[in-house]
Amino acid sequence: MKHIVRTIAILVLALVTTLGAGATTKTVTYTLRTYHPGDGYTYFFLSDGNDQSYELGTVVNNLDKTISFVFTDGTLTISSSGEKSSIAQYTSGNIGFEYYDYTVTFESENYFVTHIKISGIDGIHAHSVEADNITKSGSAVWPNSLGVANTFEVTLADKLDFGVFTMEGIDDSYSYTGSAITPEPTELNCTSSSQTVSVTKGTDYTVAYSANTYVGTATITLTGMGNYEGTCSTTFAIVPRERSFGGVTVTDGYSNAHLNTLAIADGTDDIAIPEDIGVGSVTYDRTFTAGSTATVTLPFSVDVSKVSGGTFYGLVGIDKHGQTGWEVVMKQVTGILQPHQPYLFRPTATTMTFDLGGQTVTLKANTQNTVTP
Repeated sequence: MKHIVRTIAILVLALVTTLGAGATTKTVTYTLRTYHPGDGYTYFFLSDGNDQSYELGTVVNNLDKTISFVFTDGTLTISSSGEKSSIAQYTSGNIGFEYYDYTVTFESENYFVTHIKISGIDGIHAHSVEADNITKSGSAVWPNSLGVANTFEVTLADKLDFGVFTMEGIDDSYSYTGSAITPEPTELNCTSSSQTVSVTKGTDYTVAYSANTYVGTATITLTGMGNYEGTCSTTFAIVPRERSFGGVTVTDGYSNAHLNTLAIADGTDDIAIPEDIGVGSVTYDRTFTAGSTATVTLPFSVDVSKVSGGTFYGLVGIDKHGQTGWEVVMKQVTGILQPHQPYLFRPTATTMTFDLGGQTVTLKANTQNTVTP
């Protein structure tokens, strides 16, 4: 909104609104004006709504370079780029700081200075400059080319919205670990200002996570506390973990075990699994020769009807045969194949396949060996 400020009696407008639960923001306008006492001299005053007024003197160019005014909500400081501050008055009655560029700063002990707006006139046209802020001291610069600066509007908030921050130091993705993943930001950047502000976990904000254990998209949320309110959040991906246990490789991390996968490399390496793991699909990466018997050991139990590509035989017993030999008795398995137990496999194809029918099998822990994932 453009302002043309003339000699007025009411000098300050304070607009108060409530933001969120318990947060209050208000905009206060400080305005220059003229006063004519009986001796004919013109004086200039800057005032807030509590009738705090300051006599600046007549229209001369000999004011201090930096002038500060202490008001109820904070201190307004006007600093000239020249050696002195100057105040001009147009014939229309408009007055204000002129002849130099001016830096206007408002500093408060009790409020965040979230926005500053300087308004004025070049004799014909109204102008304004604005600046956002996230600290308790905010500034804006009025260039001399815009004419006289005579209205200073300051927006104050007792709590700062934490939504102005974005998080740095959170990776795009993390591998599944089996436990909740809880990265914390290394830095917070403000989206509405180039300024920096120091905030402390536990004093200024809390940290919460959601969906941060299994494969998928996790969310980290910072919630303001104390002098801050509102939230800022970001997401990161949790990707499947791949672990090798001797002759098997497991890709896991899904909340639904049907999505976990098991790859058996060749069936000949030692298999050492430190914990039970549910998987929903199995790939047996081994090539067989049809009709040529092989030894097969599986790390899980499964109904033999779900395995195709050959016939399994289990050991029934060993009998002595005559004086010099032994007879091994094997029997075809028609029920459940047991984990970590060797079987003779008589292949009818070059591959062994598993059809789990939407069910899972559990890789059973084998504590005979020690393997670090």
